[in-house]
Amino acid sequence: MLAPSIVIVDVDAHLDHAEVVRAAGALTRQCLEHFALAWGVMASVRAASPNDPPRPTEWRLELRTVPTMQDALGCHDETDDGIPILYVFPALCLSDGTTWTSCASHEILEALADPYGRRCVQADDGTVWDAEVADRCEADTYTIDGVTVSNFNLPACFEPPKNRTGVTYDYMGLSTRPNEVRPGGYAQKLDPAKGWVQIGTQRSYRAKLAELKLSRGAKRIMRGRA
Repeated sequence: MLAPSIVIVDVDAHLDHAEVVRAAGALTRQCLEHFALAWGVMASVRAASPNDPPRPTEWRLELRTVPTMQDALGCHDETDDGIPILYVFPALCLSDGTTWTSCASHEILEALADPYGRRCVQADDGTVWDAEVADRCEADTYTIDGVTVSNFNLPACFEPPKNRTGVTYDYMGLSTRPNEVRPGGYAQKLDPAKGWVQIGTQRSYRAKLAELKLSRGAKRIMRGRA
């Protein structure tokens, strides 16, 4: 996949443009300097402006006041043309005590790793799990140039090596084992009888989001794709 350009479009959140530009710079650094080294996927992030509006091939990250999904702080989907599109709702983030930039980071990294929300993994014991790279550690954050960004899982979280001595499972090095759900995070496990079951201490808005993200993945699993 070619390295996408992601453009932040302030639809009606009315944030200070300088703040958005600063956030875009930090998010670009995270994509290029942190995420790409782990996952091999690069991206640049910029802030749209009247003089430099979104381009047709760019992935839009829209800052909106009214959530496109009830109670979600952010989410990612795809357009009718099959281009990933991301949403962040800064006012709802603020009311929840979450920075909009960490939510934007979360959605960007997940979209880069799994643009269409379909990827899952099979654990050693045969159980099937989602492979969202930020959900399990979504409550953990760090800063880049003073901008708060989301922690994210590394490939070893989902495909752990046989020799696990010194293995790191998330960027901040907080997880102690593969597939660990950190405090404030969640994961989804496929139960043959119940369907997708949530694991962790996620809040209700993330639970609703998880149901949407994994509805596509479930279809692929049932066709034998793990």
